[in-house]
Amino acid sequence: MSKPALDNLFTMRGRRNRMSFLWLNLLLALTFAEGVFIMVLDAEFGWGFNESSVPPYLFAAYIIAWSLAVMMAAAQRCHDCGLSGLWAMLLYVPYLGALIWAVALLLPGQGGSNHYGADPLRRKR
Repeated sequence: MSKPALDNLFTMRGRRNRMSFLWLNLLLALTFAEGVFIMVLDAEFGWGFNESSVPPYLFAAYIIAWSLAVMMAAAQRCHDCGLSGLWAMLLYVPYLGALIWAVALLLPGQGGSNHYGADPLRRKR
């Protein structure tokens, strides 16, 4: 059974299998697109926030929270493959990041327990 996508979202501890990583990335992509869409509508038509555009600090907080969720999920995926979570920093390198993300989706995790925790596919019921 796969690890639920939203489990341990803002922690670097533990492991995340491929399916959970895929679903979480799809969910994060949808929330990012939705947030950007709302902010564009607000800036264009002045909806909400007292008829003004989205405050810059709110936009910055949104981007930081989203980036942290992506980074933590990538670090957990690296842990599942037996790598240090620091490898997730490569996601922020242009062009190489897309390749690393694809490899993270294709590379199988280590079977059984490793240094970073128990196998997420063999969870206790």
